[in-house]
Amino acid sequence: CLEFGPADSHVVLRPRPGYVPKVPTTPFRDQVVNLQALPPEEADPALALLCPVRALRIYVDRTRSFRRSEQLFVCFGGQQKGNAVSKQRLAHWVVDAISLAYESQGEPCPLRVRAHSTRSVASSYALAHGASLADICRAAGWATPNTFARFYNLR
Repeated sequence: CLEFGPADSHVVLRPRPGYVPKVPTTPFRDQVVNLQALPPEEADPALALLCPVRALRIYVDRTRSFRRSEQLFVCFGGQQKGNAVSKQRLAHWVVDAISLAYESQGEPCPLRVRAHSTRSVASSYALAHGASLADICRAAGWATPNTFARFYNLR
């Protein structure tokens, strides 16, 4: 479900076979995610750390020696080391990442953030930083802005 392109120029992520989404009509159900590598930044090597392809390559390489699952995300310590991460643990990681992102920007994290808050956080951030409501709705698969306004807008 994870394929790196030549010289790690891109990575293709596919849902695992047999995966059934919670919402079967979601526009992302059968989609393949193709992430392009960011160009190496000679002037500022810190920017290379933002490359998603590089991050996935490092993660896969670092977990190879103890990996006991074909799932992308595996436990990295304890008795479950190398086994697939549980849904609960993955949800905890997502909440931690959201909280750290807000903290790194010096902003308070919205109350009651959950793993399912990624859609709210991403769409609210996009709107606050200049994306049009029409573009946000199209990307999220919402027919009207009312869905965003009623359920996802954090501001």
